[in-house]
Amino acid sequence: MLSSLLLGLLMAAPLTLQGPGRPAQVHTLDDARWNHRVLLVFPSEDRHAWAEQQRLVDEARDALESRDILVVMVGDTQAPVRLPDAAAARARWKVGAHEGAAVLVGKDGGEKWRAPLPAPLAPVFSLVDRMPMRQEELREQSLKP
Repeated sequence: MLSSLLLGLLMAAPLTLQGPGRPAQVHTLDDARWNHRVLLVFPSEDRHAWAEQQRLVDEARDALESRDILVVMVGDTQAPVRLPDAAAARARWKVGAHEGAAVLVGKDGGEKWRAPLPAPLAPVFSLVDRMPMRQEELREQSLKP
């Protein structure tokens, strides 16, 4: 019951999405469902790991965008994309208070992958590219003139 309540609160919690490529219609995780995959990035106390993760994300912007992956830097008030209630997000996705982690949420809203920070993104791209929904997206793109 409590986990259902937390999930409901998290899915309805507003995201602050800004910056290039931000879908105007996405304001909550629920808005992203069936339209975008979401990479939740939870910071750790290790500033080096956090900085490295930010660098990896910045370098992979095109690859992330081409796969409909929105990156949400959880709890980072300076990030252009963030989730305002970091404690609720950590509880929902079972990430410890001081643990750094990256969690991929599929278009269906379920967890697909996780790794400690700094998390390499190549495994995310490989996983997404094997997903049936992604395969269908690629087929549809190849049919467009």
